[in-house]
Amino acid sequence: MNLKKRLPIIISLFAMLSCTSLAKASLASAALLRLNPSSGEISDSTQIQVVVDAEGSSVDSAVAVVTFNTNQVEITNISDGAFFDSVATDTTTSGEVAITGTLNIGNIEGKTGSGVLATITVKPKITSGTVTLGFRCSAADVDDSNIMNTAGTNLLATDEQCAKNVGGSYTIGTSGGDSSTTSPTSTPTPAETKGDQPALPEELPESGFRDLLKWITSGLALIGIGLLLL
Repeated sequence: MNLKKRLPIIISLFAMLSCTSLAKASLASAALLRLNPSSGEISDSTQIQVVVDAEGSSVDSAVAVVTFNTNQVEITNISDGAFFDSVATDTTTSGEVAITGTLNIGNIEGKTGSGVLATITVKPKITSGTVTLGFRCSAADVDDSNIMNTAGTNLLATDEQCAKNVGGSYTIGTSGGDSSTTSPTSTPTPAETKGDQPALPEELPESGFRDLLKWITSGLALIGIGLLLL
């Protein structure tokens, strides 16, 4: 078989290898945002983690735009996670909160694996029902959720990539809504003791003192009667 006949076979093999390599690279570079937990019960103050999952990629920043129904819940607090060096939040837009994580300048290695971008505290406004939290992310938006790798590529640039993000669906509960507190039980002060003497009561029994007065009164009455009879 001469070279001309072998050339199509070589080209076909090269194309197959290239497609396989691209597929592996695509799988390795997958990245997403997810809420943890993604289901369960929301009570008085429930904490939910916003997680960045870089998987096989090396990322240097991420923006998570978390969406929610303002008639059902409110976000009362946002605490920074440890995945990125710096975390900033923006709550100016109703019904969503934008959380941005970045690495320090000069960090060229980026971050791999998964970690907490931030933790949000959610409080329900309704007493029953189901609420959902998600991520605003689509190919058409330019200010939505994104994960940037160290090469400057947005790993959430397409609708297919955005669809991999994991939001949350929760039921409203009341288990955490009891704000009552239990006062600590006071410890009684022990009676004062002196030397080897037994502890003295704080006051004499009221009934004993009254009995003593009765006996004294009766004795004086008998003495008076005796003097009259003399």
